[in-house]
Amino acid sequence: MVMQRTLTVAEFLELPEVKPGREFVRGEVVQKPMTNSDHIRLALRLAAIFDRYCEEHGGVAGPEGTTYFEDPADDRVLLPDLAYWAPDRPTGHYPMTPPTLAIEIRSPSQTMAEQREKCAYYRSHGDVAWLIDPASRTVEVFEGPGAPTVAVLGQPLRSPHLPGLEVPVDQVFAVLDR
Repeated sequence: MVMQRTLTVAEFLELPEVKPGREFVRGEVVQKPMTNSDHIRLALRLAAIFDRYCEEHGGVAGPEGTTYFEDPADDRVLLPDLAYWAPDRPTGHYPMTPPTLAIEIRSPSQTMAEQREKCAYYRSHGDVAWLIDPASRTVEVFEGPGAPTVAVLGQPLRSPHLPGLEVPVDQVFAVLDR
């Protein structure tokens, strides 16, 4: 019989960094999946879009920003595939506070249900979450109450929490056609 104990957030944050990264969910350490070429291309495209957005509008954006969700019922430390913190959102040093926008790119080993739960959690602690599914070329937008909306090719991604940002879904997925 193997005994496994749960960790505290402090114990988790003392663990050495590994790649792919690890997350902390309900006292357990969860390894993020290996990425494939579609995931890498999409993450790079989104990083370029948000790099330009930060230059024009301020804020901080980047891949796998350690994000501590302090919740008395369910502390978590997550690594969104990409996150953006608006200029008025404090980021601190480490770990960062919940982002304005958290983006998850579904990997083949992840289910949509798992990723939807994660994005709903981001939304409950932040403003917006996007779940990008390379297989269906859709983006589920978690914003406001209720179920996510689905943006498909031909539609733009925008949010009142991201003033001046309008990203055509086609532009996001164009990198997969190269």
